[in-house]
Amino acid sequence: MLKEFLKGWNREVFEGMEAQFNKAAKKVEHVDMKNEEGELEDFELEERHEGFQEMWAAMRKKEAIWKQKSRSNWVQLGDANTRFFHRVANGTRAQNSISGEDWKRPRTAGIKFKQISQERKEWLERPFSEEEIEEGLRSCEGTKALGPDGYNFNFLKCVWHSIKEDFVSFFKEFHQNGRLVGGLNSSFLTLIPKKLSPTELKDYRPISLIGCVYKLLAKVISHKLKTVMPKIISDTQSAFLGGRQLVDSILVLNEVVDEVKKMKRQAFVFKANFEKAYDCVDWEFLDWMMGSFGFGTKWRGWIKECLSTARVSILVKGSPTEEFKMGKGLRQGDPLSPFLFLMIGERLHDLVNKAETEDMFHRIPIGTRGLDVSLLQFADDTVIMGRANSSNIFMVKCILRWFELMSGVKINFSKSSVCGFNVLERWLKGVARVLQCGVGKTPFICLGMPVGGKLGSKKFWRKIPWVNWELVCCSRMKGGLGVPDLCRRNWALLGKWWARLGDGLESLWKQVVREKYYGGRRKVDITGVESGRVSKIWNDVVKIGGMSAGLRNLLLKKGKEDHWWWIHGLDGQYVVKTAYEALAPIKCTLVDQFCKMI
Repeated sequence: MLKEFLKGWNREVFEGMEAQFNKAAKKVEHVDMKNEEGELEDFELEERHEGFQEMWAAMRKKEAIWKQKSRSNWVQLGDANTRFFHRVANGTRAQNSISGEDWKRPRTAGIKFKQISQERKEWLERPFSEEEIEEGLRSCEGTKALGPDGYNFNFLKCVWHSIKEDFVSFFKEFHQNGRLVGGLNSSFLTLIPKKLSPTELKDYRPISLIGCVYKLLAKVISHKLKTVMPKIISDTQSAFLGGRQLVDSILVLNEVVDEVKKMKRQAFVFKANFEKAYDCVDWEFLDWMMGSFGFGTKWRGWIKECLSTARVSILVKGSPTEEFKMGKGLRQGDPLSPFLFLMIGERLHDLVNKAETEDMFHRIPIGTRGLDVSLLQFADDTVIMGRANSSNIFMVKCILRWFELMSGVKINFSKSSVCGFNVLERWLKGVARVLQCGVGKTPFICLGMPVGGKLGSKKFWRKIPWVNWELVCCSRMKGGLGVPDLCRRNWALLGKWWARLGDGLESLWKQVVREKYYGGRRKVDITGVESGRVSKIWNDVVKIGGMSAGLRNLLLKKGKEDHWWWIHGLDGQYVVKTAYEALAPIKCTLVDQFCKMI
């Protein structure tokens, strides 16, 4: 009885699969024909999506049936026929094998890179000094999660006087032969949930817990690398480098959006989302980039050794799995990873510049002299801006695809979005379909901060707690909660922009502000601008600049230096005998003191 029932169910469900597939395919084809004649309506797009889902469902059912039939043949023939067994096994192995020997990622010619000087190249490859090793140890967080070796840096700092010579010998040996012994570069991979109820692997963020010995080596190398990075990394990247901050990109983006709105220019802003950016970096491309920047063979060998010897064990319920070798990617938790990724991101900047030079991409001019701004990068967060025309959209797609083929870093278009200014909504939806991304609305959130809207808008803030705010801002000893006054905190942070504008260091946000409000002059009077044409953010900075005019004399004394206070040693003790030698080179200018004070 059950057999007859199953036969009937099989005829009803599976015998009509081919007809179901053909019916769904005709539905999709009908909608595609309409698309060629003109723009599709929302219900037609939904109909096309449903047709594709029906096609895939029919194909999966068909695939499942043939899979079961193949296993049936295996049961009948495989065990009784050794020749059949070997033939099928070899065929399956050949079919499943993927050979990457003939695959080489493309490179580009004709793009000049910034290069480090010969002097800095030799300085990078000089032997590691004891001062550099101790500085690296001092900068390591002492209470971070343990790696495979089971030690944290607080322990190393406490016993440094006993193990110092061993570490110095290790660094000397690594400098000479550029090799790491097996097991030294092992790490635990812990999966940190991105949301409260993760259901898929993509809902976790992989963080590597690295052993102390390798981490100290990577820290010292990264300190060396950090000194030359500002020379080769463009101003469009504002992450991980001294003198550059996340808010720099936010200010520039807000000023560009403000300029576009006031001048009634047609423009677009594309927020690109990288899919597992660190995990997909191609090592050969990274080595090629370092060679293009002028790094020496010895230095590139060190970096290659640090990457290729990495071993990973995944922590499952607190227990590590079997180790496996990495073949690509950068580990989150490795001190070298942020700086190496900056080099990867610089290639995207070069591609955009090349397209603009060849008149294949048109940027948004800013200010009286037309300063061009088209790309902003903060680690793996990227924003591309340009004039709203079809050729620009096509070029953005080409640039991102070319960057993916070269570097291995893939753009997740489904999580990316595009915003338009002074354009038709129909055109913007068409752009979203071409880029296969979402349509954003202004104001929007970028790097966790609002862009293109009024900062006082209620939508950006939580509901107001109806309590005595003055009491809340009092210290706990006086019965308050110790919450800082947001208005005063905001004044202090705005004052930093005023202080940084005159610190003598060049950056992209200063170029944008000078071109937009001060005619491109390097020496500016911050209050000498008409408030009617100033963005909301910079108008607040101008007000703070006027209020802080009395501090101008303090800021002009940049050449005056003062000694800093004493810092404890690696073991946590204040030793008078060695304190002065350690503190003598640690100085700060009055400008730095003022910036830290506010």
